Amino acid sequence: MPQSNPHKFFIDSDTLIGFLKQDYKDEEIQKLINKRFNPNNVKDQQMVICTNVLGETLKNFLDANKTNINTLSDQIIKKITEIQEKINNGYIKIISLEDVKVNDVFKAYDELNIIDNRIGIADKWNLSVFVCLADIKTFYTISEDIIDSIDIRKYLENNGKKLSEIR
Repeated sequence: MPQSNPHKFFIDSDTLIGFLKQDYKDEEIQKLINKRFNPNNVKDQQMVICTNVLGETLKNFLDANKTNINTLSDQIIKKITEIQEKINNGYIKIISLEDVKVNDVFKAYDELNIIDNRIGIADKWNLSVFVCLADIKTFYTISEDIIDSIDIRKYLENNGKKLSEIR
């Protein structure tokens, strides 16, 4: 169980998909993703996942398994079970739109769209939700579009936030 005031961090869909599939092209990045989900000091940390991230992840699996959801591998099902255990023990917290001021999320989304319109819609939404969560300061991602955007980094820094790349 995390301590009363753990270091909280936000992850995006790419990171969650990388953990579930265990097939990231770069072995070192895969190890870093896995370490994020299985840290040594779990009591000092809490991972935050937005429901949008869960939806985007599910869509990824459904698109990859168009003919039959039963084709999901035992490994992915095992990883989903691991995530459920981490939710139950408090290491992972799921947040939804009820946890943020939606108007603030739309404002942040518009600002991010102006700053760097190359970033995908889902990534902008996740970054917008992250910006609106006062107690979460770090956003972990493997998304190169986000990592490589100097303007996004500056925007996050100006909002007291930090981008942490997993690569």
